[in-house]
Amino acid sequence: MGRQWRAVVAVVAVVAVVAVVAVVAVVAVVAVVAVVAVVAVVAVVAVVAVVAVVAVVAVVAVVAVVAVVAVVAVVAVVAVVAVVAIAPMGSTTSKSWLYNNHSLISMGCLQSRAN
Repeated sequence: MGRQWRAVVAVVAVVAVVAVVAVVAVVAVVAVVAVVAVVAVVAVVAVVAVVAVVAVVAVVAVVAVVAVVAVVAVVAVVAVVAVVAIAPMGSTTSKSWLYNNHSLISMGCLQSRAN
């Protein structure tokens, strides 16, 4: 009976060791899965941050382009107003200087021609 008892104890000990090893393996797998999940979350947060930065840069670029277009439009309006205001000064006939020189203005030449 002593040998049978020792055999039972040995089997129980082996089962206990196998159970402990299995629990340690499960804990290790869970830990690895947790680390992978944390790394995935960090990667997603990093991608979202990069997308947010790109979006902000794009908005700033659009605002800058709109500002440049607005400045160009204001300069163009001021130039037209200046040409219209200065044009009659060069008139030598009853027609306005602007009317006489419409083709030169359309070509970009703002020099008056002799009437």
